[in-house]
Amino acid sequence: MEKPLVTVLTPVYNMAATIEETLDSLLAQTYGNFEAIFIDDGSKDNSAQLAAAYAPGGSKADERVRFVHQPNAGKVSALNRGLAMAKGQIVAILDADDTWPPDSLEKRVAALTGDPEALAVYGDADYMDQNSVVYRRRNSRPFRTMGQLLASVICPVIGPTLIARRSVFDRMYPLDTSFIRSDDAYINAEVFRQGKMLYLPEVVLNYRAYWRPSNIRLRILSCKHDLRLVRRYIKTELQPYYMIKIVVVAAVKVAYEIVSARK
Repeated sequence: MEKPLVTVLTPVYNMAATIEETLDSLLAQTYGNFEAIFIDDGSKDNSAQLAAAYAPGGSKADERVRFVHQPNAGKVSALNRGLAMAKGQIVAILDADDTWPPDSLEKRVAALTGDPEALAVYGDADYMDQNSVVYRRRNSRPFRTMGQLLASVICPVIGPTLIARRSVFDRMYPLDTSFIRSDDAYINAEVFRQGKMLYLPEVVLNYRAYWRPSNIRLRILSCKHDLRLVRRYIKTELQPYYMIKIVVVAAVKVAYEIVSARK
């Protein structure tokens, strides 16, 4: 295989219900000059076996695929493992419960390589339920400040849509594994610190989002890490304002989850 321009990282943890759909969407991309690294993070279900089937020697083998296993250490640790193996000059992250439209990678790579000043590209997403049925569209948008990125009521960047130049990830490597939530926001903040992020107004992701019993706990945990991000990246007199805003927004979201649970 020619040296890949793009490395796609897919951390996998207990995603047996969706991992094959995710990987099938990756291998169906109209842009083919990529390598795919699946990192099983100590799954307790059969996610590892399903993902390994796409690596050389497996029943669905593709020469672009590599598969590794590690003891459970969290998503960011798995990303670090993948970055250490990556050969591409562009890095994309595909979560193990999401999918890409067939032209997703082609559009983002074209946008990034077409703008030498851009360090990263992000776009829009269709939200889908547990049955892969799309139920609404969510658009990202341009932004100018770290405050807009980290403390907007609606985040301007749908994190999983982002691809970035390898040099960007090299400068932040190793990623901070303490972000067990809000890892997308953490990566976006680190990229934004380095330079231009280009908004592509195209749907490049099918994002799986639906109500689960764990949603309330995860909302609260995300709030905690969002506050950490504000303390780390916003060093102005507006920091308290942004922190209050995050707490208020999180409270509204938790209330929504509680109401949803009762329906």
